[in-house]
Amino acid sequence: MTERRFRRDLSSLQFIFAFVRECFRAGGLDEEAAWDVDLILEELFTNMLRYSAGAADVAIAMDWTPPILTLRLRDYGVEPFDVTRAAPFDVDLPLEARRAGGMGLHLVRCMSDRLDYEHAGGTSTITVIKRLA
Repeated sequence: MTERRFRRDLSSLQFIFAFVRECFRAGGLDEEAAWDVDLILEELFTNMLRYSAGAADVAIAMDWTPPILTLRLRDYGVEPFDVTRAAPFDVDLPLEARRAGGMGLHLVRCMSDRLDYEHAGGTSTITVIKRLA
């Protein structure tokens, strides 16, 4: 698994996307699939920035074992927030009846084959499994 740490700042997104491209090139993956991975990581990373009070860098790791791509995000020194237990997003509600938030995690769930969460010793770990063709 290849891992890098990224500052807790929105400007880190450009470096996260570059990391994704680097890993895709190293694994011989079609970069078209990288757009889905970008969206997944952007949503999970920005949620970590927005909703947790951690100060340490966020670690993002990727592993390609064909046909499975594994993504792992670790946020250090934070309270638990289990993304797998977040309320489902009701796509059938009219816009004026929807509450703010939740759509990003809905997209992550739809784009992933599996989403796991663990919290131990002040560290939140989100693992995303995505099958690639």
